[in-house]
Amino acid sequence: EYTLAEDFTYPFPAAGNYVVRLVLIGGSSCNNDETQPDNYMDFPICIQNPPEARFNINGNTTAFTECTPLIFTPNAAASVIDNSCAPVTATWSVTGGTDFTILGGSTTSLTNPPQYRLNSAGVYNIRLSLKSVSCEESIFTIPVTVNDSPVADLPNDPITLCSDRTLVYNDNPASPLYANLEGTGTPDATTYTWTAELISGSGPLPTFTPSANEKYPTINFTGTGQFRIRVTHRNGCNMVGATSSQIVNVADAPTVTVAPQPNIYCPGDIVPVSATVTPGTYPGVWVSAGGGTFDDPTALSTNYHPTPAESTAGEAIISYKVTTALPTPCNEIESAPVTIQIVKPNPITSDLARTICSGQPFSYTITSTLAGSTFTWAIDPDPTATSPLASGYPTNGSSDIIAGTITNNNPAGAAVTVTYILTPNNTGCTGGSERLVLTIIPSNPLIDFTFSPADVCGPQIVTFTNLSPPENGTYEWNFDDGTTSTEYSPTHTFPASTTGQEITYNVTLKLISPPCGGFTPKEVPIPVSPAVPLPILQASQNTTCGPVVISMVNLSPGNNVSYFYELLNESRVPIGSRLTTDKIAPPPFDVTPNPERTITVYVRLTATDKCGTPATSAEQPFSISPTGLVGNMFINSPVGGQACVNQDVIFQNNSSGDVFNYNIYREGVFYERITNAPKGPSAPYKFTQDGNYTVTVQPGSLGCGLE
Repeated sequence: EYTLAEDFTYPFPAAGNYVVRLVLIGGSSCNNDETQPDNYMDFPICIQNPPEARFNINGNTTAFTECTPLIFTPNAAASVIDNSCAPVTATWSVTGGTDFTILGGSTTSLTNPPQYRLNSAGVYNIRLSLKSVSCEESIFTIPVTVNDSPVADLPNDPITLCSDRTLVYNDNPASPLYANLEGTGTPDATTYTWTAELISGSGPLPTFTPSANEKYPTINFTGTGQFRIRVTHRNGCNMVGATSSQIVNVADAPTVTVAPQPNIYCPGDIVPVSATVTPGTYPGVWVSAGGGTFDDPTALSTNYHPTPAESTAGEAIISYKVTTALPTPCNEIESAPVTIQIVKPNPITSDLARTICSGQPFSYTITSTLAGSTFTWAIDPDPTATSPLASGYPTNGSSDIIAGTITNNNPAGAAVTVTYILTPNNTGCTGGSERLVLTIIPSNPLIDFTFSPADVCGPQIVTFTNLSPPENGTYEWNFDDGTTSTEYSPTHTFPASTTGQEITYNVTLKLISPPCGGFTPKEVPIPVSPAVPLPILQASQNTTCGPVVISMVNLSPGNNVSYFYELLNESRVPIGSRLTTDKIAPPPFDVTPNPERTITVYVRLTATDKCGTPATSAEQPFSISPTGLVGNMFINSPVGGQACVNQDVIFQNNSSGDVFNYNIYREGVFYERITNAPKGPSAPYKFTQDGNYTVTVQPGSLGCGLE
């Protein structure tokens, strides 16, 4: 019996189809019959024999060796395959050697496996993989070594060895010491045989290390003379083998050696160097690959001065070269190069300027180019480099961290500086020192500005002068019109008002000095008047007849500094004025009419803004008519007051006033009225009936009417 938390494990004894039943035991009292379908669950399962990959190649089931070309078809009859539950998939592959051809068959079939042709020497791993859905993959591999007919081919031309009397052939076709020894996939101790023969000279014969049966041994010559070096290459495809040889001339040349440099030097160090030449004495010269200089370039012992580029690279390569009387190539013998190790420059890489906040803890980490460096630091001895208004700063140390709390005591609200000298050290080498400047921002910095002109009438260029210390950081201006600036002392043109009203822009100056912040910006209101005032005058008269009082109301927008009211006569000549500095209505104009006729006077308003710019309103006309008019007329023609019927009679009107009527009476009875009569001579009038007539004139004015 198992609980739900326990796993059920069962080893099936053989392959086949099975059913695993899960039975609920001890269910509820209402349903505890274990044979009921609700109390059990069946799980069908198919058990499959795992695949087992097996095959042979021409009867071989393990590694074997053959000659090229090798053609074969692997036989997988020995593999174990069980396809009862799920099909087993087969995959043939070849690793190692790559020069092969598939002549037929399939790489996924056991009954029709691929036919391979191995074309060239090498080790080929023939691999069969069998997989099923749930069983572990089975892999079987047979390594096949394939040899070609052995090749032995040394360079044809003789070679000459000078002071370096070692010789090592190689498999690089581009090398002058290329030895073609192809043909054997897996060599053994009998595959290669190297020998030497002394043709002339004192000998002795060279030695081969680690043995004469290596493919490419090191050949060591200790004597001089002419030698023949021979190699024989054998394998199962040709047991006699292939043989090749080369003439090697070993000259009686000196050996030039430069003493090794075990020490590590610092940038700028002078390096002592020495060379030995044995046997004999020869003229020589030092050689620098990087262009450094020697105190005495021909002496065996001297001093070397590396270049800055060599110091940056961390090494300098030198050698010593002598001149002999031997023929080429032994006329110049150069030592093996020797490397001088130099500690690379180790400049400080951490930033050398840091802004910190007064009274707040800070931490600065020193870094440099080379890992593992140590550091020393101290206050700059220059008394002008650190402000006397800074206090609380650490003075020196030998760690990579400078930490503490520095207070800015500057009453002017400006930043102060503290300067350190940082010096790195690595592998005993002291690097170049650098200055670290800490700028300490005060807790209550000065933020202030002025502007000119004091009175602004837009659009007008306003110049702002920043009175804040520039060393405190950067500044941001907000002009309250949707624009900003980060110039220290900018200029700005404010938009002009189009309504005549004055607009006030609250200009703010803000200090930006990370990591410090929270400073109160400076805000100054700047009233901007229109470019030109907008005078608006509302004038009115109490009557049009007789003496007139003209009252004025100032409706001009904005805050102008003065208002000038004028009364003009008909010729636009001022005959009265009022000057005020506010918009309160001024005393009215009293106008006396012309007793002879109606006249027109004008009033206007000139407003002057704070920038001294005036503007004048349109003139407003007012008509003023007289009263107490005097009627005066006579008969202009004919003279004497007598006329004939239908004769032209002209009346002469000399009355005061603007409009006139003639009233005509015949025999004392109203006869006719002539309206809108002119002043002066009238139009000709004809009496159509005889009789006695009386003509009177009735004067009037435009504003008062007829009297």
